Parts: sequence; C-alpha cells; structure tokens
Amino acid sequence: MPVAVFINGKRTSFEERFPEIEEIKLYLGESKNPLAKEDIGIHIPCDNPVCEGKGFNIDTFIAMMYFKKETSKEELIKCMGYEKMGGRNRRDCLSHLKIKCEIKYKKS
Repeated sequence: MPVAVFINGKRTSFEERFPEIEEIKLYLGESKNPLAKEDIGIHIPCDNPVCEGKGFNIDTFIAMMYFKKETSKEELIKCMGYEKMGGRNRRDCLSHLKIKCEIKYKKS
C-alpha cells in the first residue's frame, strides 16, 4: 500500500508530490537494498532510545534534490527530535542517518 502524506490537509501520494520522478533508489545507513518507491514516507523514526520527536525528514531531502533536478546525492541528515535533559531542559537529538539517493527523471 503506497504511503500517503498530508499536505495542507490534502492526502498526497509520492507521485503527486514528485510527478517527474520515474525511478528512485533510496539507501538508508549501510544498507545495500534501496527502499521501494511505494515505501518512501515523509520520515524515518529515530533509533535513539532517549529521542523525543519526529526522526529523519526523508521527504525534505528528496524535495531538495527534486527542485534542483539532482540525480545522485549522499549525506548525513540530522534527526529532528530532541533529548530531555531534566526539568525543562532539552537538547537536539545527536543522531544522524547516512542517506544516499539516486533519481531518474521522466523524459520531457
């Protein structure tokens, strides 16, 4: 079942958000197996046991590539969550995720 994302209250699919992408290969961490297009959601949960928050924003990473028409990119992305430090204190989560993406665009 394709993963849907809500944008401005409207349910949108990967194809609706990125209509010019014909094929995408998304590798997380050291995995040699890419995520299937239909399994790519808006984020990946953080595996840090003390992290509170949303995890890694995959959708924004792909969107930046898409708008720049990049075909290949690899980088470490930062978790969007935070760690409680006692009382009202907290700090940004220190976790990072290695991500590699290859995109093939539809011919115009």
